[in-house]
Parts: sequence; C-alpha cells; structure tokens
Amino acid sequence: MGPAVPPSQAQIKAGRESRPTTTCGTLPAVADDPQIAEAYARLAALKENLPAEAEEKYVTEFHSILDQLEKAAGANLSSFRIPASELRKKIVAQAPKDEYGVENIYTDERFCDRAFLMMKNDGCLVLFQPGKLAVGFRPQPR
Repeated sequence: MGPAVPPSQAQIKAGRESRPTTTCGTLPAVADDPQIAEAYARLAALKENLPAEAEEKYVTEFHSILDQLEKAAGANLSSFRIPASELRKKIVAQAPKDEYGVENIYTDERFCDRAFLMMKNDGCLVLFQPGKLAVGFRPQPR
C-alpha cells in the first residue's frame, strides 16, 4: 500500500470529498489547517517507516501526533491511543534459576505489537482521509 494522500482543497470544494463527523462535530479537512496537515504527514511517515520491532518511542511519537490532532481538530481521539497493557518487555535470554526452572531476562525497553500500532495508525489516517472511508455493506458485483 502506498503512502496516504489527503484530499485536496479542490476535491472538497467540488463535493467529491465529505468530512467525517465526531461527537465534537465535523472534522476540518487536512488541507484547511496546517497543523492537521503536518500531523497527517507525520502519521503517513510513521506508517511508511515503522520498523518490524515497534519500540515504545514509536508509541510515544504516535501519541504526540494524536495530541496535535486533538488540539487542531477539536476531536477526541482517545480510541486510537495504545493502552499501556499493549507495551511489553521482550525476553532476551533465559538463565538457570535453580534445579527446577529458569529465569527470564528481559529488555529494558518495552515494545508494542507492530500490527496493533499499524491498525490504530491506519484508523486515524482514514478518519482524516474521508475519501477512503467506506461505511456500510456494499455487495460485491457478480
């Protein structure tokens, strides 16, 4: 999947793009607000450059982007945040504990499942790229 592209101002004015609504009202279009455009670009960059192992620093960056979007759009994006329970340390080694078992040795850093972070990121990208939002059942052509 290629990089996400926000709708242009011309598409919005021509009525080919609709703006999603939230409990806070209608979200501003990406092209209408430089803060939203910057946050959208950061989300797209995160999506394209997220490594296979998503360290906590990437979750922190994602939450920073959500903060920027919430402030600029006046929307509550808490459903996109990564819960602390999704951040876990990884086992890097095991050492004998006693004659009955082993002791796990963990990383200092915590990690988030990459697919989970991508799911939240993609959802937020779709919210601010309404042309890609398809709601409802659409039967497949035969």
